[in-house]
Amino acid sequence: MTPTSTIPWSRTKVCTRGDGYDKGHLCASEDRVYCEDANKQTFYYANISPQIASFNQKYWMYLEQQVQKWGRSTREGTYDKVYVVKGGTLNKLLTNFTGTMKGGDGKYPETDAEGFTIHGLAVPAYYYMAILAEKGDTYHAIAFLVPHSELLPQKPTADDFQVYAVSIDKLEQETGIDFFCNLPDVIEDEVEKAYNKADWAW
Repeated sequence: MTPTSTIPWSRTKVCTRGDGYDKGHLCASEDRVYCEDANKQTFYYANISPQIASFNQKYWMYLEQQVQKWGRSTREGTYDKVYVVKGGTLNKLLTNFTGTMKGGDGKYPETDAEGFTIHGLAVPAYYYMAILAEKGDTYHAIAFLVPHSELLPQKPTADDFQVYAVSIDKLEQETGIDFFCNLPDVIEDEVEKAYNKADWAW
């Protein structure tokens, strides 16, 4: 991991050491492979969030790969553009958690009653993705709101992903964030109110 100019190295390094969590990328390294500088930016501390190892390395990774396929399908003309927003629910934290599996540092991940690690980092109870695909004058949207848990499928299928699929409106209700607000209101209202799994190449 690399410090950014606004985050002191000593603080970020200490705050992530020995807490049992993976340094989970929000923007995945594989999302930024078009040039070396863009890929390096995914390793900034500003782009990481504490993630349970099995969550980060299994379910979430496979979901990221599914979304990357949608993004790269622009080359074949399935979509013209795909926009992706990722994050964790800082308004809903993982409280009083003690993991049953050690992280890569040999420690069990834990949170306190407020949802913070031993070093005071907030641990989201959910991670999410909001996806908007554009094809000509047509838009499709889908979101995923995934519990931050050790208990998710280790080799998830499309059906496993769809369990946590929600509309953009639902994700906005849960996070308090207004996604894709630059769309014209009439388009935003229509595309965000529901999702159709048939719109997506699983």
